[in-house]
Amino acid sequence: MGRFGRPIGLRGEIKLYSFSDPIKNILEYSPWYTLINNQTFTLEPKTAHERENFLVVCLKDVLDRTSVEKYVNKEIFVSRQSLPTPEEGQFYLCDLIGKKVINQEGDVLGTLTEFQHNNAHYLMYVENEHKKTILIPYTKEVITEINEDSIKVDWYHEI
Repeated sequence: MGRFGRPIGLRGEIKLYSFSDPIKNILEYSPWYTLINNQTFTLEPKTAHERENFLVVCLKDVLDRTSVEKYVNKEIFVSRQSLPTPEEGQFYLCDLIGKKVINQEGDVLGTLTEFQHNNAHYLMYVENEHKKTILIPYTKEVITEINEDSIKVDWYHEI
């Protein structure tokens, strides 16, 4: 759902880069979870305000900069039950992981293994049969169809 950035100030505020659109939607889902050294921590936002492309949040039970530093660069997750059911034709990105990615000629480019956001759009990481990773933009212009087993893309990549 998002990723923490660096602390701001001395009172325990921290940058939050939300993957939701609009970015404030992440505040509708609570509690948040994060992993630190394979241990799950439960977090609840106390206050938040929007800046240019991120939120500045203060977490409950976090009182100062020192106690918030352990969350720097950690990802935020929410339970699946706290998310609304997607409408027809909409998908959660996590539901697309593992699907075959096929180009306009019908060639299987590989299997979708993860998404990363590059501040402009999401990138699909597609692993081919040779264990090489292909990066493909996840945009309306590139994605032509999503069905139960595959993602069809208007993308050329030499196999």
